[in-house]
Amino acid sequence: RHAVAVANRHLEEDAWFKNNGYVKVDVLFEDLSAEDEARLLVEQGNRKDELVAWVSSKFPNDGAILLDWMAGEPSPLRRAVGVVLRNQGKPAHEIVAVFRENGAEARDRYHNYHRGALHWLCRLYHTDKKYAGLNAVLGLAGNNIRVFLDYCHAITAEWMADGCPPLPISWRFQNAAIHRQAVILRENLYSAARSTVEVNQFLERVGRLFEAAHKGPRQSEPEINHFALRGEVSDEASRERLDKWLL
Repeated sequence: RHAVAVANRHLEEDAWFKNNGYVKVDVLFEDLSAEDEARLLVEQGNRKDELVAWVSSKFPNDGAILLDWMAGEPSPLRRAVGVVLRNQGKPAHEIVAVFRENGAEARDRYHNYHRGALHWLCRLYHTDKKYAGLNAVLGLAGNNIRVFLDYCHAITAEWMADGCPPLPISWRFQNAAIHRQAVILRENLYSAARSTVEVNQFLERVGRLFEAAHKGPRQSEPEINHFALRGEVSDEASRERLDKWLL
Protein backbone atom coordinates (compact mmCIF):
# COMPACT_ATOMS: atom_id res chain seq x y z
CA ARG A 1 0.00 0.00 0.00
CA HIS A 2 2.83 2.40 0.80
CA ALA A 3 4.52 1.85 -2.57
CA VAL A 4 1.21 2.51 -4.36
CA ALA A 5 0.63 5.65 -2.27
CA VAL A 6 4.08 6.97 -3.20
CA ALA A 7 3.41 6.33 -6.89
CA ASN A 8 0.04 8.10 -6.64
CA ARG A 9 1.74 11.09 -5.03
CA HIS A 10 4.16 11.29 -7.96
CA LEU A 11 1.22 11.29 -10.37
CA GLU A 12 -0.56 13.99 -8.40
CA GLU A 13 2.53 16.20 -8.47
CA ASP A 14 3.08 15.78 -12.22
CA ALA A 15 1.20 18.52 -14.08
CA TRP A 16 0.45 16.44 -17.18
CA PHE A 17 -0.93 13.44 -15.30
CA LYS A 18 -2.86 15.65 -12.86
CA ASN A 19 -4.44 17.76 -15.63
CA ASN A 20 -5.55 14.61 -17.44
CA GLY A 21 -6.94 13.04 -14.27
CA TYR A 22 -4.46 10.17 -14.16
CA VAL A 23 -3.62 10.19 -10.46
CA LYS A 24 -4.18 6.54 -9.49
CA VAL A 25 -1.51 4.07 -10.50
CA ASP A 26 -3.85 1.10 -10.05
CA VAL A 27 -5.93 2.19 -13.06
CA LEU A 28 -2.94 2.77 -15.34
CA PHE A 29 -1.85 -0.82 -15.96
CA GLU A 30 -3.68 -3.55 -17.85
CA ASP A 31 -3.40 -6.96 -16.20
CA LEU A 32 -2.26 -10.07 -18.05
CA SER A 33 -3.45 -13.19 -16.22
CA ALA A 34 -1.36 -16.34 -16.17
CA GLU A 35 -4.12 -18.16 -18.05
CA ASP A 36 -4.26 -15.51 -20.79
CA GLU A 37 -0.48 -15.55 -21.16
CA ALA A 38 -0.46 -19.33 -21.52
CA ARG A 39 -3.19 -19.12 -24.15
CA LEU A 40 -1.25 -16.49 -26.11
CA LEU A 41 1.83 -18.67 -25.90
CA VAL A 42 0.36 -21.91 -27.22
CA GLU A 43 -1.96 -20.36 -29.83
CA GLN A 44 0.61 -18.21 -31.63
CA GLY A 45 1.11 -18.97 -35.30
CA ASN A 46 1.34 -22.54 -36.54
CA ARG A 47 3.79 -23.76 -33.92
CA LYS A 48 3.63 -27.38 -32.83
CA ASP A 49 2.15 -28.29 -29.47
CA GLU A 50 5.28 -28.47 -27.32
CA LEU A 51 3.40 -30.01 -24.39
CA VAL A 52 2.16 -32.89 -26.54
CA ALA A 53 5.67 -33.37 -27.93
CA TRP A 54 7.11 -33.39 -24.39
CA VAL A 55 4.64 -35.97 -23.09
CA SER A 56 5.08 -38.19 -26.15
CA SER A 57 8.87 -38.08 -25.78
CA LYS A 58 9.28 -38.30 -22.00
CA PHE A 59 6.42 -40.59 -20.97
CA PRO A 60 6.00 -43.26 -23.64
CA ASN A 61 4.50 -45.79 -21.20
CA ASP A 62 1.58 -43.80 -19.79
CA GLY A 63 1.62 -40.65 -21.92
CA ALA A 64 -1.53 -41.72 -23.80
CA ILE A 65 -3.57 -41.22 -20.61
CA LEU A 66 -2.37 -37.64 -20.30
CA LEU A 67 -2.72 -36.94 -24.02
CA ASP A 68 -6.32 -38.13 -24.03
CA TRP A 69 -7.17 -35.78 -21.16
CA MET A 70 -5.20 -32.90 -22.71
CA ALA A 71 -7.12 -33.25 -25.99
CA GLY A 72 -10.36 -32.37 -24.20
CA GLU A 73 -8.98 -29.84 -21.68
CA PRO A 74 -9.53 -26.29 -22.99
CA SER A 75 -7.18 -24.57 -20.51
CA PRO A 76 -3.55 -24.66 -21.69
CA LEU A 77 -2.33 -23.81 -18.21
CA ARG A 78 -4.26 -26.67 -16.62
CA ARG A 79 -2.69 -28.95 -19.23
CA ALA A 80 0.74 -27.60 -18.32
CA VAL A 81 0.12 -28.13 -14.60
CA GLY A 82 -0.87 -31.72 -15.34
CA VAL A 83 2.39 -32.33 -17.21
CA VAL A 84 4.40 -30.67 -14.43
CA LEU A 85 2.81 -33.03 -11.91
CA ARG A 86 3.77 -35.97 -14.14
CA ASN A 87 7.32 -34.56 -14.31
CA GLN A 88 7.38 -34.82 -10.52
CA GLY A 89 6.58 -38.51 -10.69
CA LYS A 90 2.86 -38.50 -9.93
CA PRO A 91 0.99 -41.24 -11.85
CA ALA A 92 -0.76 -40.08 -15.00
CA HIS A 93 -4.04 -41.81 -14.14
CA GLU A 94 -4.14 -40.06 -10.75
CA ILE A 95 -3.46 -36.65 -12.30
CA VAL A 96 -6.19 -37.12 -14.89
CA ALA A 97 -8.71 -38.40 -12.35
CA VAL A 98 -8.17 -35.39 -10.08
CA PHE A 99 -8.48 -32.83 -12.86
CA ARG A 100 -11.51 -34.51 -14.41
CA GLU A 101 -13.26 -34.52 -11.04
CA ASN A 102 -12.41 -30.79 -10.81
CA GLY A 103 -12.91 -30.64 -7.06
CA ALA A 104 -11.00 -28.98 -4.24
CA GLU A 105 -7.85 -31.06 -4.86
CA ALA A 106 -7.71 -30.00 -8.52
CA ARG A 107 -8.16 -26.35 -7.55
CA ASP A 108 -5.42 -26.62 -4.93
CA ARG A 109 -3.00 -28.23 -7.37
CA TYR A 110 -3.71 -25.59 -9.99
CA HIS A 111 -3.30 -22.79 -7.44
CA ASN A 112 0.00 -24.19 -6.15
CA TYR A 113 1.60 -24.93 -9.52
CA HIS A 114 0.11 -22.71 -12.22
CA ARG A 115 2.60 -19.84 -11.99
CA GLY A 116 5.61 -22.14 -11.94
CA ALA A 117 4.07 -24.15 -14.77
CA LEU A 118 3.75 -20.96 -16.81
CA HIS A 119 7.48 -20.21 -16.40
CA TRP A 120 8.28 -23.77 -17.50
CA LEU A 121 5.88 -23.47 -20.44
CA CYS A 122 7.69 -20.30 -21.57
CA ARG A 123 11.00 -22.16 -21.50
CA LEU A 124 9.46 -25.07 -23.39
CA TYR A 125 8.35 -22.64 -26.13
CA HIS A 126 11.66 -20.69 -25.95
CA THR A 127 9.73 -17.49 -25.19
CA ASP A 128 10.44 -14.84 -22.58
CA LYS A 129 8.02 -14.64 -19.66
CA LYS A 130 5.71 -11.63 -19.99
CA TYR A 131 5.07 -9.17 -17.16
CA ALA A 132 2.16 -6.74 -16.81
CA GLY A 133 -0.18 -5.40 -14.16
CA LEU A 134 0.36 -3.51 -10.92
CA ASN A 135 0.90 -6.63 -8.82
CA ALA A 136 3.46 -7.96 -11.29
CA VAL A 137 5.39 -4.69 -11.22
CA LEU A 138 5.35 -4.62 -7.41
CA GLY A 139 6.52 -8.22 -7.30
CA LEU A 140 9.38 -7.62 -9.72
CA ALA A 141 10.46 -4.63 -7.66
CA GLY A 142 10.46 -6.72 -4.49
CA ASN A 143 8.33 -3.95 -2.96
CA ASN A 144 11.37 -1.68 -3.20
CA ILE A 145 9.85 1.74 -3.85
CA ARG A 146 12.75 3.12 -5.89
CA VAL A 147 12.82 0.10 -8.20
CA PHE A 148 9.01 0.14 -8.41
CA LEU A 149 9.05 3.80 -9.47
CA ASP A 150 11.77 3.04 -12.03
CA TYR A 151 9.51 0.42 -13.61
CA CYS A 152 6.47 2.73 -13.49
CA HIS A 153 8.41 5.55 -15.14
CA ALA A 154 9.73 3.21 -17.86
CA ILE A 155 6.21 1.96 -18.61
CA THR A 156 4.59 5.40 -18.74
CA ALA A 157 7.45 6.73 -20.89
CA GLU A 158 6.90 3.87 -23.35
CA TRP A 159 3.18 4.62 -23.41
CA MET A 160 3.60 8.39 -23.87
CA ALA A 161 6.15 7.87 -26.66
CA ASP A 162 3.39 6.07 -28.58
CA GLY A 163 0.98 8.99 -28.26
CA CYS A 164 -0.81 7.98 -25.05
CA PRO A 165 -3.35 5.44 -26.33
CA PRO A 166 -6.48 4.97 -24.16
CA LEU A 167 -5.95 3.60 -20.67
CA PRO A 168 -5.22 1.13 -19.28
CA ILE A 169 -1.70 0.87 -20.65
CA SER A 170 -1.50 -2.26 -22.79
CA TRP A 171 0.33 -5.25 -21.37
CA ARG A 172 2.52 -5.16 -24.48
CA PHE A 173 3.84 -1.68 -23.60
CA GLN A 174 4.40 -2.80 -20.02
CA ASN A 175 6.19 -6.00 -20.96
CA ALA A 176 8.55 -4.26 -23.39
CA ALA A 177 9.37 -1.51 -20.89
CA ILE A 178 9.86 -3.95 -18.00
CA HIS A 179 12.31 -6.11 -19.94
CA ARG A 180 14.30 -3.06 -21.04
CA GLN A 181 14.34 -1.64 -17.52
CA ALA A 182 15.51 -4.97 -16.11
CA VAL A 183 18.52 -4.86 -18.45
CA ILE A 184 19.31 -1.33 -17.23
CA LEU A 185 19.07 -2.39 -13.58
CA ARG A 186 21.35 -5.35 -14.29
CA GLU A 187 23.90 -3.12 -16.01
CA ASN A 188 23.76 -0.75 -13.04
CA LEU A 189 24.71 -3.63 -10.76
CA TYR A 190 27.73 -4.45 -12.88
CA SER A 191 28.83 -0.82 -12.95
CA ALA A 192 28.67 -0.49 -9.15
CA ALA A 193 31.29 -1.36 -6.54
CA ARG A 194 33.31 -4.56 -6.90
CA SER A 195 31.48 -6.27 -4.03
CA THR A 196 28.13 -5.72 -5.78
CA VAL A 197 29.46 -7.27 -8.98
CA GLU A 198 30.73 -10.27 -7.04
CA VAL A 199 27.37 -10.76 -5.33
CA ASN A 200 25.60 -10.63 -8.69
CA GLN A 201 28.00 -13.15 -10.22
CA PHE A 202 27.61 -15.38 -7.17
CA LEU A 203 23.82 -15.39 -7.57
CA GLU A 204 24.13 -16.28 -11.24
CA ARG A 205 26.35 -19.23 -10.35
CA VAL A 206 23.87 -20.35 -7.69
CA GLY A 207 21.16 -20.20 -10.36
CA ARG A 208 23.20 -22.44 -12.66
CA LEU A 209 23.76 -24.85 -9.76
CA PHE A 210 19.98 -24.95 -9.17
CA GLU A 211 19.39 -25.73 -12.83
CA ALA A 212 22.01 -28.48 -12.86
CA ALA A 213 20.53 -30.04 -9.73
CA HIS A 214 17.05 -30.21 -11.22
CA LYS A 215 17.64 -30.82 -14.91
CA GLY A 216 15.49 -33.56 -16.36
CA PRO A 217 11.88 -34.73 -16.61
CA ARG A 218 11.73 -36.41 -13.21
CA GLN A 219 11.98 -33.13 -11.33
CA SER A 220 9.45 -30.34 -11.45
CA GLU A 221 11.07 -27.85 -13.83
CA PRO A 222 9.31 -24.83 -12.24
CA GLU A 223 11.01 -25.67 -8.94
CA ILE A 224 14.61 -25.29 -10.09
CA ASN A 225 15.14 -22.78 -7.27
CA HIS A 226 13.98 -25.26 -4.61
CA PHE A 227 16.46 -27.81 -3.39
CA ALA A 228 18.41 -28.62 -0.24
CA LEU A 229 21.94 -29.84 0.46
CA ARG A 230 21.50 -32.56 3.06
CA GLY A 231 24.74 -33.58 4.69
CA GLU A 232 26.86 -33.28 1.57
CA VAL A 233 28.85 -30.34 2.93
CA SER A 234 29.69 -31.79 6.33
CA ASP A 235 33.25 -32.76 5.39
CA GLU A 236 36.14 -30.78 3.98
CA ALA A 237 36.20 -32.48 0.57
CA SER A 238 32.50 -31.82 0.01
CA ARG A 239 32.88 -28.18 1.00
CA GLU A 240 35.73 -27.84 -1.49
CA ARG A 241 33.56 -29.31 -4.27
CA LEU A 242 30.72 -26.92 -3.40
CA ASP A 243 33.14 -23.97 -3.38
CA LYS A 244 34.30 -25.00 -6.85
CA TRP A 245 30.71 -24.95 -8.10
CA LEU A 246 29.91 -21.57 -6.55
CA LEU A 247 33.15 -19.65 -6.82
